[in-house]
Amino acid sequence: MSEFQDIRIVGIDVDGISRISVDQDIFDIPFKLSSQPPQDWANIFEITSPRTWRGNPHITRLSGSCILLRARISETPEKYKEELASKVDATNEKYREHLATLKTREQREREARDAQNSQEAELKRRLSSLDFE
Repeated sequence: MSEFQDIRIVGIDVDGISRISVDQDIFDIPFKLSSQPPQDWANIFEITSPRTWRGNPHITRLSGSCILLRARISETPEKYKEELASKVDATNEKYREHLATLKTREQREREARDAQNSQEAELKRRLSSLDFE
């Protein structure tokens, strides 16, 4: 397992900004991430991120290597950058905890397999040394 590098917000994909509805001033604003997050990271982000902010339709969701923020054109996305960065940092922390849990579980499973293999090898050694003459 390669070492995880923290995901960071690195900018806004201005060409990826899209209007949600022609009769509303709501847009999806894609905040670019430093890399596409692993699936477990994405799951943690989706589970731990509130779907709305401050009672407004500020929905966040992951799309590839971007976080899409749904916001009104009259609002400035700058004010959400810090909050999104905080959510990303919290997700990084939870993901590292998840990786540590997986590593501990894998170590226990490996130790259990090694113990079983050792018992099997010992049994085979003892059985092969039986004298049938």
